[in-house]
Amino acid sequence: MGGLWEFPGGKFEPGESPEQCLHREIQEELGVTLHIDEKFMVVKHSYTRFRVTLHVFFCRIRSGKISPTQCEEWDWVKVEELETYPFPAANVKIINSLRKKIT
Repeated sequence: MGGLWEFPGGKFEPGESPEQCLHREIQEELGVTLHIDEKFMVVKHSYTRFRVTLHVFFCRIRSGKISPTQCEEWDWVKVEELETYPFPAANVKIINSLRKKIT
């Protein structure tokens, strides 16, 4: 979805659990290893031509320094600042839930 921001992650490989997928994708995309604290939510969303299921986790960087390989821009932002970035509809559901959790 060109021109929109997204949370890091990616597609499952055959036989992967959501947690295994997250570890692999973050290592490939950002060059860091994670500690997964907890599963926050699962978002199922239908776009016009496809459907997505997003598994959302709270994580911390375990080791490494962020070195993005799959994007031109990235940013650390506070939850309150997320509304200033354009996100796809499925990601907006995550942002709304995050807002509710922190208030």
